[in-house]
Amino acid sequence: MNELSIDNISNKLGIANYLNEQSLNLLTSIGVNLLGGVLTLVIGFWLSRKAAVMTRDWLSKLTGSIRHWCRYLVRLCAMQA
Repeated sequence: MNELSIDNISNKLGIANYLNEQSLNLLTSIGVNLLGGVLTLVIGFWLSRKAAVMTRDWLSKLTGSIRHWCRYLVRLCAMQA
């Protein structure tokens, strides 16, 4: 019977000497952290784009001096972050 186990797969690939339970746990945790980081970046870029569009639309309704002050305030807050 063709068995799908860690030992069987690692023996077939010829990496049985390198894989153990500790290294598999490390690779799994790195993969999960990497996936979480990529998802955080994608969601962050998406939210920042939405916020930029909303801010641009809101600022277009204001007068010139208030628009200039709000842009300065947003720029100042972005530099502090």
